[in-house]
Amino acid sequence: TIRGKIRSRGFLQLPWKPFITAYESNICYKVDEDGLIARQDQVWSKTAQKALQETFTPTIFTPPPRSSLPTSSDEPAAVTKLF
Repeated sequence: TIRGKIRSRGFLQLPWKPFITAYESNICYKVDEDGLIARQDQVWSKTAQKALQETFTPTIFTPPPRSSLPTSSDEPAAVTKLF
């Protein structure tokens, strides 16, 4: 089992350039006996409804908002500046 936590945000590469606000995701990979990933599970800090809404909301001329997520205590400063 491999576990990780990511933080992401950004514009999707669609013609209307939807902006996806910052979210965190906990990822768990289950590895089989051959060392290959057999399963991936994710839990997001935002709802599927919110993610879908943001996907279809155009933001062509809107600057990205700042993240409202709390900073992780072990997050490098260079990463924190991005959010």
